Amino acid sequence: MKKILLFATFILLFVNCFAQQKAVRRASSYSIEIKKFQKKYVATHDVVSAKNKKYFKFYPPSSKYNVLATFTKIIDTTIIAIKTSGKKIPEKYFIRYGKLTFTIDSTEYQLTLFQSKDLLNNTEYKDYLFLPFSDKTNGHATYGTGRYIDLLTTAIEEGKCTLDFNKAYNPYCAYSNDYNCPIPPKENRLAVAISAGEMNFAKSITH
Repeated sequence: MKKILLFATFILLFVNCFAQQKAVRRASSYSIEIKKFQKKYVATHDVVSAKNKKYFKFYPPSSKYNVLATFTKIIDTTIIAIKTSGKKIPEKYFIRYGKLTFTIDSTEYQLTLFQSKDLLNNTEYKDYLFLPFSDKTNGHATYGTGRYIDLLTTAIEEGKCTLDFNKAYNPYCAYSNDYNCPIPPKENRLAVAISAGEMNFAKSITH
């Protein structure tokens, strides 16, 4: 009987150990994937010179902020104006495409997905969706106005969409005052700290 119990205990420990190792490998693989994304799509902005690219900063990748969201289509195609950070182009125009509902730390939140009016008739970018948002990290750990996430209409399947805040990036106006960047509207202000994605650029912005 004791041998059977010892064998069963050994099997249980082995299974737990294997599961833990698998989870560690999965987390490591995800971390590598996010870092590759940040290096390829964020830290390559033309607005930042080669000598200043060392000032890009990111939170460590965290699966906590990679969430599955429920998508609800918005039928109203009214074009709305979103204020920008610039004076030359004080507003940019979008259509509310849909709502994303998700949970972080057992609390439910919602964000609005937008579609650019200027890109609707552009064959190359017509499937692009724009997600501007602000959160409790803005102004100290992250850019004061807020950050963006890009999504594709094809990423939404059966009313679900993966929302990965580790892919959040700063608008160009985080690096230079020469740009007119849409400011996240009130409906996309999150009452939670999103400690994921791009942080404050570690150098004063240019004019």
